[in-house]
Amino acid sequence: MRGEFKSPVEGEGRITSGTVRSDGIAFHVDFSGGTATPGASAAFDFDCLVDASATTLDCTYKDSRGRTASLIFRREP
Repeated sequence: MRGEFKSPVEGEGRITSGTVRSDGIAFHVDFSGGTATPGASAAFDFDCLVDASATTLDCTYKDSRGRTASLIFRREP
């Protein structure tokens, strides 16, 4: 997994690494070279479960400051 990643808060980042597991995916996004807001975190680590039937990724993440949260990515039609 590699490519661009856009966050409404952090700005533009880059997926720099990723792994596919039997139950989901994990990937790292680096915002330091993009248009990150001043004082923003430099990176996020996402750990996602995949629901293929619902076409969603149910993810938890940790930012480079150690804060954690969760989110769901939905595939656009």
